[in-house]
Amino acid sequence: TKELRSRILKRVQVEQPDAVLEQKQLAAKVCHTMAEQSVLQRKYDAAIKHYKEALQFHPEDDNALTALARLYLMNDDLDQCQYTCMTLLRNDKENEEATIMMADLAFRKNDYESAMFHFQQLLSSKPDYWVALARLVEVMRRTGHLEDVTQYLTKSEEFVGTRSSLEPGLNFCRGLAEWYSGNPNNALKLFNKARRDNEWGQRAIYNMIEICLNPDN
Repeated sequence: TKELRSRILKRVQVEQPDAVLEQKQLAAKVCHTMAEQSVLQRKYDAAIKHYKEALQFHPEDDNALTALARLYLMNDDLDQCQYTCMTLLRNDKENEEATIMMADLAFRKNDYESAMFHFQQLLSSKPDYWVALARLVEVMRRTGHLEDVTQYLTKSEEFVGTRSSLEPGLNFCRGLAEWYSGNPNNALKLFNKARRDNEWGQRAIYNMIEICLNPDN
C-alpha cells in the first residue's frame, strides 16, 4: 500500500541514507507497474492515482507524466492534461507527444491558431510526422490558410526524397489538401495510393467514398 511504501522509505532515510535514491526509484517503478495493470483493467481513476504517486517519488519522470497526460485526455480532463503537458514541455521543449497533445487540446477547444502553432512546431523538427501534417491541413482549412499548406507538403516531400510518391501518410495528406482545394479527382488518386496501408487505409477509403457521394462538395 501507499502507507507501507512511505513508511519503508522513511525508515531507509534514517537507517540507510545512501540508499534513498535507489529506494525512491524502486517505489516509482512499483507504482508504474500498478498503474499499467489498472489501465489494462480499464480502472483509469486508479491508474491516475498510481502515476501521481510515482511522481511523488520521481517528480521528473517523463514516462509517468506522459501516461498521466494521456489518461487525462482520455477522461476529457482537459485542464489537467494541459497542465501535465506543460510540465513535460518545461522538462523537454521538443517532447513530441506532449506537443501533439497540446495541439489536440487546442483543436478540441476550437483554438485553431494555437493548434496550428503546435503542429507547425512539430513539423519543423520532424517533417515526416504524418499525423501532425494531416491535422495541420485540417486546421489550416478551418482558419482559411489552406494555401500555406503547400510549403509543409513540399518540405515533407523533400525530406522523404525518392520514396515520397510511395509514402501512404504523405499521399493521404496531399489528398486532403487537394480535396479541400476543390480538386476531387486529384484527391481520389492520392487517397487510392494510401488505401492499402494499415494506418491510413481506412480513412483514405472513407474519404474516397465521401468524394464519390459528394463530388461537388
